[in-house]
Amino acid sequence: MKTNIVFIVVLLLSISSVAQSHDSLATVLKYKIAKATTDSARIGYKIELVKQMHRFDLEASRIIINDILKQIEEIQGTTPYYQKNKAKALNYLGIVDNKQGNAEKALTTYLKALDISEGINDSITIGLGFHNLGMFYRRQKDYEKSKQYYKFYSSL
Repeated sequence: MKTNIVFIVVLLLSISSVAQSHDSLATVLKYKIAKATTDSARIGYKIELVKQMHRFDLEASRIIINDILKQIEEIQGTTPYYQKNKAKALNYLGIVDNKQGNAEKALTTYLKALDISEGINDSITIGLGFHNLGMFYRRQKDYEKSKQYYKFYSSL
């Protein structure tokens, strides 16, 4: 009985610790965004913030992603750096869409991100796209397509 109580207390403390670390990391990233002096730094920090937030706050993530995409469009970011970040943002937007039950929009967004990644020949974002498409098809219970994308992902 005492072992179970100790286990539960340790579990609760570890969950609390993880939540606090996410909050403090998000706070640091928000501070860095506010203090960033260049568009490229600000976009990079925003993507890192979305990477942390998309698991627990979908609407805030969507707002930040849309802001990133708008910012890249306004500065006409056609360099590989901006295109890579656009692909990352689109991948996270696909995740948000998928989690909110909009599978068709998620698929379109994933494919758009993959096209951009392939256009700049960036293997990291291509891998992210293949991974997300594999996860997408797995959730749709289309295991053959899922396996195909995972094979692409593992061959990078």
